[in-house]
Amino acid sequence: HLLTDLMLHASELEKRVAERTAELYDAKERVEAILASVGDGVIVTDLEGDILALNLAFERLTGFNASEIQGSNLFSMLAEENGASKIAAIRESLNTGDIWSDELVGRRKNNSQYNIQFTIAPIHDSSGMTVGYVGSQTDITRQKELDVMKDIFISDVSHELRTPITNISLYVELL
Repeated sequence: HLLTDLMLHASELEKRVAERTAELYDAKERVEAILASVGDGVIVTDLEGDILALNLAFERLTGFNASEIQGSNLFSMLAEENGASKIAAIRESLNTGDIWSDELVGRRKNNSQYNIQFTIAPIHDSSGMTVGYVGSQTDITRQKELDVMKDIFISDVSHELRTPITNISLYVELL
């Protein structure tokens, strides 16, 4: 009788484990589907900044495959284009538990530079301890190019308007 009860209990436990495993798998699949469908590049690192995971948008933006970049240090990669002082500011903000966001310069696999709006935040476990970081980057290269073009246009228009106004002013003075 005891053996039968034990077998029933073991069967019930196996059933519960299978249900929980299926629930965890479904939750994992939902999170992966969300990350895959996000338009911004998302990257996950450990506390040292070593890359653990990234989404397809990050791969498209940088040209790196996940297998090529996993294990690399995000902060070292960013320091190459942005300087140590910018990385120190990021690390200081993260160490205090704050979210850091600003514009940075990135480098693609083909060595071309691009401008990004980069946001990075700490990841906390259930006890509130920081276990890693999640970063999000949006390519703003086109917006930066448009800003430069706007500045050039304003400068040109200003110059072109100044010349006729100066001439008119001289003619009025002569009259």
